[in-house]
Amino acid sequence: MLRGVIFWVDKYELWQKHTSIYLRDYLLHWLYQNRATT
Repeated sequence: MLRGVIFWVDKYELWQKHTSIYLRDYLLHWLYQNRATT
């Protein structure tokens, strides 16, 4: 039981980390695109 919880917490932290990296890249790309168009 506890092992399963630890597994899911691990997965969640990994997902959160990857998501934040992805969002940051997307935001930087969007800002770059906006600067290019103006």
